[in-house]
Amino acid sequence: MNFTDKDIRKALLLNDDKFILKFVYSEVLPIAVKFIVKNNGKKEDAEDLVQDALMALIRYLNTHPYVEISNVGGFLIQSVKNLWITKIKKKSIEINTEKIPDLSHNEFEKSYLDKEKEDAFNEAFNKLSSVCKELLRLTTWESKNMVEIANMMGFANANTAKSKSYNCRQQLGTIIKASSKLKEILTL
Repeated sequence: MNFTDKDIRKALLLNDDKFILKFVYSEVLPIAVKFIVKNNGKKEDAEDLVQDALMALIRYLNTHPYVEISNVGGFLIQSVKNLWITKIKKKSIEINTEKIPDLSHNEFEKSYLDKEKEDAFNEAFNKLSSVCKELLRLTTWESKNMVEIANMMGFANANTAKSKSYNCRQQLGTIIKASSKLKEILTL
């Protein structure tokens, strides 16, 4: 099932518990368990903290009804991490915090996983030739059509641009598949 932030927010506001639970148990809980177990916790700790984070999100949405959260999953995961760090500080258990960003309240919704994925994608993208980088930038982020791209990049015609674009996408896929680290991060 595909969970969009708009659908999740709507379900939260309408108290659609079934939808929310599907989202939490399929998307948020596995990441929370992985983090907490890695940092001296148990699965039960993760389950408790996911519930606490969900309640915090509901309270936040009720007190800030006009604030858009662009990444509900990221908000929940970061909440779980912050709750775990607070709990650990109280217990004085050592925790691996080197990969946890220090987020202010306004940046709270930015997901740590999104940053990992972005870094992994950039690592793969930077291994491409400059022609491929430019071609993918134009097709993907600037949504240029193949005729425009052919003219901009000096290709013979739109079919040449299309063929080169396909080859560049294939190269990017090959780079990602060749690195188990990149493959793991980008398929989370």
